[in-house]
Amino acid sequence: NKSNSQNIISSLDKSNTKSIHLDSKVITYKDINPLSTDIDKIYLNSNAIITPYAREIAERKGMIICLQQK
Repeated sequence: NKSNSQNIISSLDKSNTKSIHLDSKVITYKDINPLSTDIDKIYLNSNAIITPYAREIAERKGMIICLQQK
């Protein structure tokens, strides 16, 4: 049985922008859909793969997806 563990870090930056860091290799609809619409930015590792549907859901919620170098 494969476990899909991920670290989620939520923060509030200087401009009161709520952000979250998803530390998974693959980001799917199941990762994005439960997130609050209050979140403005989602940070992913630069090698993460986000499915097209997950990207679409994030955009519908008004979220910006940012890739970060490790």
